[in-house]
Amino acid sequence: MPLTAKQTSFIQYYADPTSETHNNATQSAIKAGYSPKTASNNATQIMSNHGVSEGIRVYKAEIVEKADVTRSEVIDNARYLIDMGKTAKNGTDIGKGNEQLAKIAGVFSEKRVIEEQTAPVSDEERIIVEKAARELNIKLSNTGS
Repeated sequence: MPLTAKQTSFIQYYADPTSETHNNATQSAIKAGYSPKTASNNATQIMSNHGVSEGIRVYKAEIVEKADVTRSEVIDNARYLIDMGKTAKNGTDIGKGNEQLAKIAGVFSEKRVIEEQTAPVSDEERIIVEKAARELNIKLSNTGS
């Protein structure tokens, strides 16, 4: 069954990293035209729709392809930002670097439906993130791995 205009808009709002509602299903549903009163329930239903979840996966894959950046490069850049923040005693840089590592590891617990297609984090990447978290005295939540 083809996607509706609202579902297509939802995919764009949800999957686009430049969107103010990126990875927030409820806010993406509202922006796509669903009722704010029922947005939370609608978001759950929308995310469970196979066509929508596949659309999100494809949209995100296209963004990654266009960005021409690898997960390892993001990890390297985040660690560099953390190291530079430590050297300059700049908490903002440390926080930004740690935020990027935490996003990659999937340790943010947002009130949203997690897509089944989320790329798994390799053991090497998880070790890097855990080491960085230990260095920054941050407790990572259990991510199910």
